[in-house]
Amino acid sequence: MHRRTGRLVATALLIASGGGAAPALAVGDGGAPASGPHPHGEPARGSLTTHESGCVEVAVPRAVTAAGARALVPARYVPSVTTVPLEASRFQMWDYVCDDISVDRRHGGNSGDDGDRRGHGDRRGHDDRRDRRTQVSIGAVALASRDGQAVDGAFYVTSIATDDAGLAARWRGLGLPARFVPALAATVSDLAGSPVTASLSVPRPDEHTVSSVAQAAPTEVPAAGGPVLYHEGRGGETVLRYDNESLGSVPAAVTADYRAHRTVAPIVVLPRLVQILGVTFPEGLTTGSWSATVTRSR
Repeated sequence: MHRRTGRLVATALLIASGGGAAPALAVGDGGAPASGPHPHGEPARGSLTTHESGCVEVAVPRAVTAAGARALVPARYVPSVTTVPLEASRFQMWDYVCDDISVDRRHGGNSGDDGDRRGHGDRRGHDDRRDRRTQVSIGAVALASRDGQAVDGAFYVTSIATDDAGLAARWRGLGLPARFVPALAATVSDLAGSPVTASLSVPRPDEHTVSSVAQAAPTEVPAAGGPVLYHEGRGGETVLRYDNESLGSVPAAVTADYRAHRTVAPIVVLPRLVQILGVTFPEGLTTGSWSATVTRSR
């Protein structure tokens, strides 16, 4: 998973008008692998690991009010805040679709029933095998600290949507705010062609669309590390830790619409930032494969 993680960097807070070639609002340095408090060694109440391969991702950060971000996280977590050119926290969106997601080495979160994958389009130009494509959308607040200890590359996840019913149920059973949303849609052009396009959409209540256009597909290289996502509910804290295996990113023109997103729209620092209109992001299109381990502590 794309690591748009790390400390807030004031000079990277670029506020666009939402059109033309102006820079997008981008908060974060793309940083190092996540560090800080880690669930290993804590008493586990359950865990699962997904292996996600052949993925195409568009990751978009939005600047939100510090008060709005603070209201989304429990007291033990503190959102990152920048004050230049204005006070803001970062809300991170990851939207991706994968050729295959296996759960604990079993294909499909629904234990073999691949379900209905309508709406994905022709992911890589081949549909001559049983379709296991799965789409995921994640929204999260970038964190500065947890339990008084600084963290880097850490987030508090507020929502997860997927079109795999079984995967949503497994994640939800371990305490993540995951929902089964069969109406997710994704279309990705042939990665061998030019340009390469990816379009993903999510219906209400986290309604948004995002698309990316790159001149060519990324070249993937071995990778490690990745973001760490926390969530806390009545059953305790759940940690979702991504570990990249291969990753590649290229500049791409990104268009996105968050006007109807229940979390982002009310708290963006400037109203115009709910839309992005063809703005080039340095890492606007990402491809790769990774694993994600969910653990629930007491």
